[in-house]
Amino acid sequence: MGEPEDRRHASSTPGTAAAEAGVVIFDGPQGAVATLTPEAAAATSENLRRAARAAAEQRQTGPEPVKLGTAGRDD
Repeated sequence: MGEPEDRRHASSTPGTAAAEAGVVIFDGPQGAVATLTPEAAAATSENLRRAARAAAEQRQTGPEPVKLGTAGRDD
């Protein structure tokens, strides 16, 4: 079965990418889709790598991640 419909939770499913007709088509989890130039795809890839490294470090040194849509709420 696929990802849960609640998009406030981080997905553990990686996106996929394909080159077609000179552009990169990204098909991500939870319905994320983008068509990018090769340059934009390369820059996005580097941004994702940096953010992934930072998030992994934060997991090792910090508290549980905040669930999206709940920051600042007292539930």
